[in-house]
Amino acid sequence: TSNSARCSWLLAVPALIEEGREWVPGGAEDALLAEAARSVPVDISLSIAIFDDELQQRIEPGTPTTAARLATVRAVRDAGLGCGVLAMPILPGLTDGDDHLDRAFARLAEAGATSATMGPLHLRKGAREWYFAWLRRERGDLVGLYEELYATGAYAAKGYRDELAARIVRARSRHRFERAPGPRGRARPAGPRPRAAPQ
Repeated sequence: TSNSARCSWLLAVPALIEEGREWVPGGAEDALLAEAARSVPVDISLSIAIFDDELQQRIEPGTPTTAARLATVRAVRDAGLGCGVLAMPILPGLTDGDDHLDRAFARLAEAGATSATMGPLHLRKGAREWYFAWLRRERGDLVGLYEELYATGAYAAKGYRDELAARIVRARSRHRFERAPGPRGRARPAGPRPRAAPQ
């Protein structure tokens, strides 16, 4: 595949893929991406960080719900294309429990996601101030935890990151997601996923 062909599709496809826009099976997105996939590799990734609907709307009010994003994953898979999910950032004390990790992998597997990337919250300047303001307003009981975990900078303490990574591995294994080659702990479900029959 020539670089020029790849660049042409990279320019054309994003115009039809906007976060918050509903993916309509059989619509223009399907047609364009199916055509692109005949010429170049097509990779689609979505962001689904929170698998608790009430919490998701408290942190991201007015954004597409988790259910709507998972429906988009299903629609992409039904179109015969792969769809990865950036299931991050994981929020200490909020979405890092084993129940939430299990729910995340279970719902991603059910939707047919072809890969999943998980990692803890990264608090850079700007995001740090906004998030701590939200914590003080909504979850004051967690402020001390975050001050401890992020005392030295934007990254959570190494001990926390290591412990979380181990629990992610266990949750991934329970739902038959395997670690895939690549950065940032990407994972994919074991075994082939069904694809839509050719029309």
